[in-house]
Amino acid sequence: MLNDKEMYDTKQLAAADTAKEGEKVTLSVIRERIDAVDNAIRELLLDRLECSKLVAEYKISSGDYSVYRPDREEEMVRRLSADVPEVLRKHYISSLKAIISESRAYQYDLIFDRKKEEVLKEEVLAKVMKSLTEKTGDGGSTNCGSEVSVKMKESCSGAVSIRMTNLNVTETVPRTIAAINDYGFKLESFKYKNTELDFCGYENDESVCAENGSAEGECMEFVISGNIDTEHLARLIFRLLDETGDIKIGLH
Repeated sequence: MLNDKEMYDTKQLAAADTAKEGEKVTLSVIRERIDAVDNAIRELLLDRLECSKLVAEYKISSGDYSVYRPDREEEMVRRLSADVPEVLRKHYISSLKAIISESRAYQYDLIFDRKKEEVLKEEVLAKVMKSLTEKTGDGGSTNCGSEVSVKMKESCSGAVSIRMTNLNVTETVPRTIAAINDYGFKLESFKYKNTELDFCGYENDESVCAENGSAEGECMEFVISGNIDTEHLARLIFRLLDETGDIKIGLH
């Protein structure tokens, strides 16, 4: 049987396939190679996460808590996918972006855990968290005139809506959905322009874009449910503040 290093070499599979002339490679041999590749990937991913930890520790020591670097990520994707065969490129890029996203998520958690008190004192995040803490069950809320808002909803049990304006939708939607999934929230509803996906009977406020002073088509809203406690939600908002650019968060 081939060892991990040998199995990881793509040439070894071809050699195994032609070892006996006229005999096709078996599914069990292919699965052995998949297991070997997965083992190699595991070690490389753990090494990459360790590098992400070192980056987070450097940022913590420097007082710079920003994690998202779109210019660097775009350069990485462009460079690493340049020689990938066309038929595989979109799948490779998707896998690469997932790895980058998880590396960012790890850094956000490390920074939040180490600097939680300091992070929660950040002006807009502190305002939202204070409003959520003081929230009553009557649907009342505080408006701080923001471009992104967080609102407790009663149409879904324990749901929160997150409204965003003045954003790059193509880039923001997948990052936001990834963040929602990473923190274990359930996406109940999504609305952008005239398109709405609603999974719990929630009725979106169609005037929200006008209320927030955004241009037509620049407003979108997510409704999420799940573990809506202040610290858990704060982790998500901390990440969204960094990843969605120059925005503010408030509670309507």
